[in-house]
Amino acid sequence: MLTNDEEMKMLTKKVEALIKAMAIEWKKTNREAAAREKEAASKISDDNRKIKRSNSSRRLMKEHRRLCSENMKAIY
Repeated sequence: MLTNDEEMKMLTKKVEALIKAMAIEWKKTNREAAAREKEAASKISDDNRKIKRSNSSRRLMKEHRRLCSENMKAIY
């Protein structure tokens, strides 16, 4: 039979092990969340870059058409 003192020591060890496991799980969860946020931010950045390139191309084409039409008007 275990004495009360031995039972308390065993329970204390179990509680400490549980607290340590919870801390490790919490850190793991935080790292995963940070990785997801970083990936999402990267995707948003890539999407913004694509939109900027697309808008830039549209602006250039629009300016090109405007200049061409002005040149055509000047010729005729």
